Amino acid sequence: MDRTKTETVGWEDREAFVEGFYENDRAAAVSYTLAHVDDPEMSIAISAILRNLYCDSKDEATKFIDGLPENRRPEAFEEAFRRLILLEKEDTGDADMTPRAIACG
Repeated sequence: MDRTKTETVGWEDREAFVEGFYENDRAAAVSYTLAHVDDPEMSIAISAILRNLYCDSKDEATKFIDGLPENRRPEAFEEAFRRLILLEKEDTGDADMTPRAIACG
């Protein structure tokens, strides 16, 4: 076995890890993510945390955004909400969360 070979973690795995971490210990997941905010591989995780916080607590989402460097905020928003914009009722399980429902208000 070649021990010099490094394994990489795919973005799906990283996102799943952070979302599971968030479900079990929100504060620790937020702290972990902010502590690793400079790691380019954390972009998906940052977005996952922001998306979950936004759904759970707008105040906590605002604090999280304030904790991000300004240059990371636009990407975090784009990635966090791109999926919500594209989802339909079958994806969200909630007809009120679809883009059509939000647009028609």
